[in-house]
Amino acid sequence: MLNRRRMIVRPSCIDNNMMGFIPRGPDSNWMMYWLSELDLGKLANPGAVPSVNEGQMKEQEVVLPPLPEQQAIAAFLDRETSRIDALVAKKERLIDLLQEKRTALITSAVTRGLDPSVPMRESGVDWLGKIPAHWEVKRLKHIGTLQGGAGFPHEEQWDTTQEYPFFKVGDMGVEANQRDMSEHQHTVSADTADRLGAYLFPQSTIVFAKVGAALMLNRRRMIVRPSCIDNNMMGFIPRGPDSNWMMYWLSELDLGKLANPGAVPSVNEGQMKEQEVVLPPLPEQQAIATFLDRERDKLDALIDRVQDAIDRLRELRTALISAAVTGQIDARQETA
Repeated sequence: MLNRRRMIVRPSCIDNNMMGFIPRGPDSNWMMYWLSELDLGKLANPGAVPSVNEGQMKEQEVVLPPLPEQQAIAAFLDRETSRIDALVAKKERLIDLLQEKRTALITSAVTRGLDPSVPMRESGVDWLGKIPAHWEVKRLKHIGTLQGGAGFPHEEQWDTTQEYPFFKVGDMGVEANQRDMSEHQHTVSADTADRLGAYLFPQSTIVFAKVGAALMLNRRRMIVRPSCIDNNMMGFIPRGPDSNWMMYWLSELDLGKLANPGAVPSVNEGQMKEQEVVLPPLPEQQAIATFLDRERDKLDALIDRVQDAIDRLRELRTALISAAVTGQIDARQETA
């Protein structure tokens, strides 16, 4: 329930999943702000699909100040919410810039290294260009194992008491799983995993979505304990390279560009096995991964602080509207 309200600025039609309110008498801008205070989630009829109907909405009570005061309040809120929205937009742009910086930092480190003075050579990979002369180029199939996940019947799900996590694609979007897969909603026993034909992935396996819209999000996650994954995911188990290095390297692969054409994008193990990887010596892989861990943490902390500021501004916006339309602020004096 997003509780969004919008105003039509020209004669229009809307679909049958929407409802419109046409004011008769009250100021339209005032009513827009007042209606934004109604929590439709609390009004919604119970059921699998929440909904409200015209009968419910017609009975909602509205407190109406005199028309000039409605207009003064709406003008005050227009001005103040515009200021807050401008601040939010600036901070959102700052987050975009910080995320771009993080991406550029990772790309530079995993394709050029940390020492700008080392001799370079052509990699032989079109999109890579030059790499440090002492780095190697290998295919994924030569440095690790790629393995798809297994089907997970619904009746086997939601048990959290067994020994091994069983991750689904949706678990990659959980806040606590932004890098390491530590939170899980489903588990299986060794016997159940064997019965389902579910491969038990070792710690430090790098997992990603291999089909559907989730593939296009280009998320990579690392398993922190032996686990199973569902059949919409694939895991890469490094043999030789540093796992953290490989995590960063694989984050550079755009699976959307690799995906097979069709209504549902997908990649398969055969495609992934042939992907080329540049490999510095192991100590250099570890040094680069350590550097990126540290710098990423700094940037993520900055992003979190900016996001906190955005959240506070949005809370202020909501509180300001509530205070104004309920008379807790005398908007006539504020406007004057």
